[in-house]
Amino acid sequence: METQGIVSIDTNVLVRFLVKDGGATEQCRFAKQLFERHAVFIPESVFLETEWVLRAVYSVPRGEIHSAFTKLLNLARVLLPDRLVLNQVLTYFEYGFDFADALHLVRSEDHEMKSFDAAFINKARKSGRLASSPSD
Repeated sequence: METQGIVSIDTNVLVRFLVKDGGATEQCRFAKQLFERHAVFIPESVFLETEWVLRAVYSVPRGEIHSAFTKLLNLARVLLPDRLVLNQVLTYFEYGFDFADALHLVRSEDHEMKSFDAAFINKARKSGRLASSPSD
């Protein structure tokens, strides 16, 4: 099937593509068709919100979320702002970081990350990143 151009999607479209929601069968079908017919641009913020929806609303285990996002990143017609950044985020997510914390840490580049979350600081330091409390 020939691609019909690039579209950008919102969280609800990505969720419908990933979750075969019985109550939204038609939306799931349209989401699937969108991925079949177009190159699909997915902003980082959509991944961030989708992770929350999958975890909090659908109770999807983090391993399944990681697997689904990894598969998405490997689809040829999925376009991303920065594939390397999202791969790094998924690596941190796989090692126990919250998805949002992983994204914040990767996007902080080489700057020290300040946080009041002691567990986050410890994980960041163990992964070789600069992190400390604002009181330090």
